[in-house]
Amino acid sequence: LRPVMLTGGSEFLLRLPAAFFGVAAIPLIYVVGRRFFGEGVGLLAAFLLSLSPMHVWYSQEARMYTLAAFLALLCMYFFLRVVGELSGAGPLTGRGIGWFAFGLSSALAYLTHYFTLFLPLAQLVFIICTFRRSYPLLRKWVLCQALAFAPLVPWLWAVYHREVLSFGIGWIPRPTPMDIVLTLWNFSLGYTGRTGPFTFIGLALFALAFLNGVRRAFSGPVGLLAVFWLALPLALDFFISLRLPLYVDRHFLIALPAYLILVAGGAM
Repeated sequence: LRPVMLTGGSEFLLRLPAAFFGVAAIPLIYVVGRRFFGEGVGLLAAFLLSLSPMHVWYSQEARMYTLAAFLALLCMYFFLRVVGELSGAGPLTGRGIGWFAFGLSSALAYLTHYFTLFLPLAQLVFIICTFRRSYPLLRKWVLCQALAFAPLVPWLWAVYHREVLSFGIGWIPRPTPMDIVLTLWNFSLGYTGRTGPFTFIGLALFALAFLNGVRRAFSGPVGLLAVFWLALPLALDFFISLRLPLYVDRHFLIALPAYLILVAGGAM
């Protein structure tokens, strides 16, 4: 936003980057969804993201959330590229240009929002669960993550040397298990607190499609990544927030694409 502010900082220009990355995420989720479950799922996931109340809302705010979601998609796309098709024969090695793009997108994601650091955790769990096929990638993946994390070191040094260590999160309440349900409600229809027959019908359709998508994900190794991409940020942040409250739905926009890909996979 700094260069935008130098142009005069009109409201239109200040909101433009978030809108740009919100729109750019739509073709990108198509590409990622296609790699998970095929062409139809990619198209449906892109359609769902274009109408997602949360995605549309934060595409209009002059904040970093759509950029974080876009970079999460980009990071997972290049991770899928270097992993390749796990169903193929022979060891997995990945290509040099793919590793470079994966490392660069990861570094940009980590510089954008703290919660993008859940992405490498999901990738690591995926590598462990598919270790018989993906173990040749582990050393390169660790090196790539170390290089991607390196730009954060000056920021960590600066934070450590501040006189007062505060992240302005004192207003966040401790979550309850119901908050996870409400987060998925927010991902589906946008949570407003109002209920009615159409709300319940819509939630039921999303729930059936999501559960079927999770079932489908467990039938093949690549689909597991979508499950970990969604479940780990929600579950780990919930348990961390029992001691240090951090649980806010907008932080999980990096996992919204995974949810919509699973919904699309189940619906198809």
